[in-house]
Amino acid sequence: MEKLDFILDTDAGADCDDMLAMSYLIYAKRFLNVNIKAVTHALSTGDGVVAIRSFFRCMGEKAPETGHMIKGANLNDNYCKQIVKEFATKKDHAGTECASRVLRKALASSKSRCVLCAIGQLTNISALIRSEPDDISPLDGVSLIKEKCDKIVVMAGLFFDKENAEREPEWNVRWDVQAARDVFNFKGVPIAAIPWETGINIHTGKDLHSRVTKRNPLLVSFEMFLNESVKGGRDSWDPVTALYAVEGTKDFLKESKKGTVSVTDTGATYFKESDDGNTVIVTVNSTKENDQEIRNSIAEYIEHCVDKILK
Repeated sequence: MEKLDFILDTDAGADCDDMLAMSYLIYAKRFLNVNIKAVTHALSTGDGVVAIRSFFRCMGEKAPETGHMIKGANLNDNYCKQIVKEFATKKDHAGTECASRVLRKALASSKSRCVLCAIGQLTNISALIRSEPDDISPLDGVSLIKEKCDKIVVMAGLFFDKENAEREPEWNVRWDVQAARDVFNFKGVPIAAIPWETGINIHTGKDLHSRVTKRNPLLVSFEMFLNESVKGGRDSWDPVTALYAVEGTKDFLKESKKGTVSVTDTGATYFKESDDGNTVIVTVNSTKENDQEIRNSIAEYIEHCVDKILK
């Protein structure tokens, strides 16, 4: 696989599937020629960056450049504080820059194909788009993304539940509606959205107790988010997003035709096919009859990848 620079924006702490997505990315780094350039945190909770650094170190990797959100959603932290308590070192607590600067640095320094992947609220990506020229780059955010980024991949939206009625807002969109609009209105590079419907019922992280030989932050995130009932795993919105961002559709995902996404004031999302659009919606490549079978196959593939780094 051609070298890929990967930039991740995550709301680790809100759900345990973020940590499994990062575990898949470690697999991609070791086996698929992926360079994890930076990881930024998309919540205003205080322990996210330190927990992310602790995670990478405990998984045998040097922590990538990390960045914190300046102002945004401040949701319940389900496990980051505990990860910091159990695993953080003094180095993990070192100072960090704001996410928009870290994102700008990662893009400006990239010398190969680069993908920007967001699996949480889109506040940091919006800040990047709106950023001005600075000491990092003479380019503003729009120009920097156009020059350096191959595509933007986001876990966002809920598109197919109701055609004609006001649908429910998806979690990542509802917490910063304007940021979601900024991203979906961005025309500089292709955008792929992995919606809520795609990751549901793809259960990963199953039986982690029996698969982890040494207690680590991945196990802690599943224990605390699922109240220690980790046998059945968790729906895989974020791992599927990371998988697609690295490996594309493979045999079990599919892309819609190009189109545009509109976001209502409540955060509801609607997709319309358009030759002028630059967004595709990524769904499970299945029929009604074999849908769960294909979802199980996706879960098995992700589990296989994660198991290779847990050994």
